[in-house]
Amino acid sequence: MGPGHRPGPIGLPAADPPPSSHGLPFRADIEGLRGVAVLLVVAFHAGLPGMAGGFLGVDVFFALSGYLIVGLLRREMLATGTISLAGFYARRVRRLLPGATAVLVGTLLLGAALEPPTRLVVTAESARSAALYVSNLRFWRASTDYFADAAATDPFLHTWSLAVEEQFYLVCPLVVLLALRGGASVRRLAWALGAVLVASWAASSWYAFRHQPTAFFQAPLRAWEFAAGALVALLPAERNPAANGRRDMRGRALAGWLGLTLVIGAAALLAPDAGFPGAAAAVPVGGTVLLLAAGSGTGERGVGRLLSAPPLLWIGRRSYAWYLWHWPILMLGAAAIPFAGTAARATLALGALGVACATYHLVEEPCRRPAGRWKSDRAALWLGLLLTVGAAAGAEGVRRWSLAASDAPAHRAFAAAAADAPRVYADGCNTPLASEAVRPCVYGNADPRRTVVLLGDSHAAHWFPALERIAQERGWRIVAVLKAGCVTADVRIRSRHFGRRFVECERWRGAALDSIRRWRPALVVLSNSSNHVRAIDAATGEPAAGARDWQLDGAEWEAGMTRTLAALQAMQVPAAVIRDTPWPGFDVPTCLARPAWLSGGDARCAVARDRALNGAAARAERRAVMRFAEHRFVDLSDALCGDLDCPAVVAGAIAYRDWNHLTGTLSAHLAAPLARALDEAGLPDALR
Repeated sequence: MGPGHRPGPIGLPAADPPPSSHGLPFRADIEGLRGVAVLLVVAFHAGLPGMAGGFLGVDVFFALSGYLIVGLLRREMLATGTISLAGFYARRVRRLLPGATAVLVGTLLLGAALEPPTRLVVTAESARSAALYVSNLRFWRASTDYFADAAATDPFLHTWSLAVEEQFYLVCPLVVLLALRGGASVRRLAWALGAVLVASWAASSWYAFRHQPTAFFQAPLRAWEFAAGALVALLPAERNPAANGRRDMRGRALAGWLGLTLVIGAAALLAPDAGFPGAAAAVPVGGTVLLLAAGSGTGERGVGRLLSAPPLLWIGRRSYAWYLWHWPILMLGAAAIPFAGTAARATLALGALGVACATYHLVEEPCRRPAGRWKSDRAALWLGLLLTVGAAAGAEGVRRWSLAASDAPAHRAFAAAAADAPRVYADGCNTPLASEAVRPCVYGNADPRRTVVLLGDSHAAHWFPALERIAQERGWRIVAVLKAGCVTADVRIRSRHFGRRFVECERWRGAALDSIRRWRPALVVLSNSSNHVRAIDAATGEPAAGARDWQLDGAEWEAGMTRTLAALQAMQVPAAVIRDTPWPGFDVPTCLARPAWLSGGDARCAVARDRALNGAAARAERRAVMRFAEHRFVDLSDALCGDLDCPAVVAGAIAYRDWNHLTGTLSAHLAAPLARALDEAGLPDALR
């Protein structure tokens, strides 16, 4: 992403001599805006209150990069009639690669010291993608939800934005060169950038509500943000402030303050599930455009005076290094300090600033101002090739070593647990997020009168091994009807993956109920992920810490479950609702593997029972079930938890394969408790 990116002389103190006669003049307000942007990102990642939309600091950086890079290239083209591609890329190498390589190597070393081999494999794979500046494509291929807790364990997740910027740098000089060739006017370049802006923004807005990872990670769908800043660079050069009329000065000052208000206001008010980047990103990008267009010469009342404050300038100069370091230190620090609170995360972020200062003075500055033969563009390009290939090769070496180490007998169990998913996934029974089609998978007895339908999301799917074992013992037929992320309660939920209302879930649920009406099974077993319901703090009666705006309250959940159960009652099909399983909130196999790798000891990785179990969701479901004589509520929490906590190892088996899903092994072990619970609740005669 290059938060501290300063092409050529841009961002240097005014006293520094520019390296070329066609460099852009220094603007202190832009340097200060970098400081604001990186503060927003760090505050968001540290979980500071009031910064729910701090992630949009990246969008500010994108618009700034478009302005600075296109402005620089335009000046060079108009001054010399061409663009030195070697010179351009040499400047990028000196400015970006040394610091990024230092962080990559440092993060891998920290990861090797703090992470078990099973986890280090993933870290090394991400490091390799980061070294080659394709990490955005890696996360896009994995359909990563940037805002999901599971994604937040990757110490290189933040490098997606660096990859997007590098891909922009690869294309941008060619676009400017083609648009301005033959002495063409700047108007042709403006039309080209305008077309990119419109097409990219329209595509981004479309994908934001259909496949959010595509809109988030794909460079072409972020191109409009660079183009917006670049168009400002094509405006007529800033006039002498002394020659401006008062009305013009006041208008520009107002535009600057409005722009800063839009950026800060969006950071405070935008939520991760607001269909971002899409149309919502137009707010911070528009604010940045207003700040750039206002210019620095807006008088004593202009926003430039605030943005030029020495603390912001100091942070702005170090913003690139701080951005690079803050995320891996937060992630690896969280591994060393489980359940780190806001204060601990803020301390880690400040510690990252200290490391960033060292990187800035010891790596960035010396490499940006080389001496002797290292000043040549050829030397810089060879340096870039060496750093890129060396970093990628080093990451690959760590990945292979980690694979070998994770295959050691002491660690096979942890790797096996992470891959221990029910067979319904391999069999293709889990309807993907974007699909509405019901994909029933049938197992066991062919007698339709002894049919049990397993209905729900992934938290229903992880009960399949238990139900399959019961079915084998009792001669049942199991029909798995499952959809990723889709609850059985008749409620409208918001998909964080798509950033909008999850209409595919609603349509799939209706189609699934229609299928059940035709099948007339003896029993429907339902279970749902409880993270859609706001947990309630037992001590205060208020929403627990970590509650999200997209979550439903207990009354809404109860009403939705009641509607679904009423639909089943109308079909004369009884249901058994299984209470959701505990949510540890961290990757359990990694938690167990870490002490075994670092010290040879054991870790319980237990979570307090009242924290792991969502009582509000369970109470709502129980109340809904009690409205119907045919339906039953089944609670197996005592089989998974003790009186005080929920352990990570149950009956000798690792309980979870990730943050919240049961392993297939443990689910199969729970067949006997589940069978007893169903018997006690009262099974239909056909299943006895």
